[in-house]
Parts: sequence; structure tokens; C-alpha cells
Amino acid sequence: MLQSFISHSTIDRSFLQETLFPIFSENNITPWYATQDIIAADEWESKILQGLRNSQWFFVVLSPNSVQSKWVKAEVSWAFEHREGLIIPILYQPCNVDELHLRLRDIQYVDFTENIVHARKKFQDAVRNITEREESKSNNEVKPRTLRSPINKSHISKKFIEYPPVGRYEGYKNELAAIMQVLDDANTITINIWGMGGSGKSTIAAKVASQVTSFEDGVIWLEVGDGENQKLSPVEVAISILRRLKVRIDNHASDSEIISMYRNEVANISILIVLDGVHDDNTITILMPISNSRLL
Repeated sequence: MLQSFISHSTIDRSFLQETLFPIFSENNITPWYATQDIIAADEWESKILQGLRNSQWFFVVLSPNSVQSKWVKAEVSWAFEHREGLIIPILYQPCNVDELHLRLRDIQYVDFTENIVHARKKFQDAVRNITEREESKSNNEVKPRTLRSPINKSHISKKFIEYPPVGRYEGYKNELAAIMQVLDDANTITINIWGMGGSGKSTIAAKVASQVTSFEDGVIWLEVGDGENQKLSPVEVAISILRRLKVRIDNHASDSEIISMYRNEVANISILIVLDGVHDDNTITILMPISNSRLL
């Protein structure tokens, strides 16, 4: 049976037992977690580290309690070093995830803080996909490659589309219609939405992401900056997108190799990449997709 590590604060244990464990059980996944507080470094080495090494996937329950836990921080750091691309964050309660690890912000969350029914369904889908992926791996051995592993398109599913909530939105109808029409044009590569801060650019983009249906492999939404500055370089954006696509990246890959990997992967799928907060035109030039994908 497949084993997955559950990093969490013991204060949040009831959430695991009541909400997560039944779904793991339904999908033949054994959750591994510390059954008591770990108080000594040698205990962490002998028990927690063994559990981490024996687990194929890593789940972390995010809450104000867990972001303050030194053990959760240590476990998350280990996971980013040894289980990159196999990490699933679960937002149990609102908290500052940057306190755990800055790269957590680049991974899609299962958010239980708002719509619990929707979150439960999303978590069920994610766990089911893990089971299917591991079964596929056992049935079809793939020879390891130095820089990347091929995309399994069954895991770029539209049920994992993530974008900011837009609610009721009545403005810019003509602009929305125009963008939707241009996206279907085979000659379109990128679409830029320009405007002053607070003018609704992100909301328009989120509305497009929520309505578009012409990309069979879904939508990737990535915040690369805020109203004043771009926080991610083109290479960092490419890395974030490759991680969303479950592509392994060699730690020694050069910037040019990473961009080349990005272009190759995007060329083989049909996906809409939405970059929010771009300030550097060079980002658009470097990340300009080809084939059936688009950049918004």
C-alpha cells in the first residue's frame, strides 16, 4: 500500500483524523504521521526521518499552529529537498505560509478555509490522482532522464485549475468577449492586459481563466509580482510552471536549460498560462509559448 507523510501540528490532529484519513483509506493510501510530540533531535532522526524516507508523497497541513512548529518546518525543508513535485499543501486555517517555506506559495493548495465541500472534493481528486499515478508508474517503467521526466497529461487536469475567486462580475464585458475570441485564434501567442493599479486587470484575467474551455490541459495561474514590482525572474517563473506540470528539474541545470525545458513542455500540451503582476517585458519575450498554448 502506498505511504504518504502527513506533516502537521499535533494540535490539529482531529482535522486529520476526521477529514483526511477517511479519504486516504478509500484510496489505499497509508498516512504516516507522528503519534506523539517529538521532543529530542535523536527521536526526530530515528522516527520522523524514517517515516519521511519511506513515504512517496508529502502532505503538509497549514495552520497558525503548524507554521510555528519547528518540526513541521524541518519536515517541509526535507520535502523540498527530497520530494520536490510530490508535495501537496492543505490549508486548514488561514496563516502565513512564508513562515514555513517561501516556495510553498508556488504550489496549488487544497483550501479548507472557505468552501469545505469543494475542498473535500478537490482533496479526493488529488488523492485519487496520486493512486492512479503510482499505479501507472508500476505498470510502465520509465527510464530516468537527467534533466526531466515526461509529463503525464492525466495529472494536468482541469479539476486542478486554480485562480483567484471573482464572484459576481459585470464590468468589461466587451473586453472579456474580445479576449476570449482572440484566445481561440491560432495566430495568437500572448495577450497583454495593461492598466493602472487597481483598474481590474487581475479580475479580468481571473474571469477569463474561469470561463475558458478551449485548453484541454487546463490553466496555470501564477503571481509573479504586485502593483509595484515584479518578484520573480523569467527563470523563476519557468521553474514554477515546470513544478506545476510535475517536471523534475536537475539542481545543476543552467538558466538556458531550464527555459528550454519550459518551452519543450509547453509545446507538447494545450494550456493557458496566466501571469499576474508582470512588469518586465523581457519576461513575456522569454516565456512566449509555442504550439497550442497561450500566455495571458
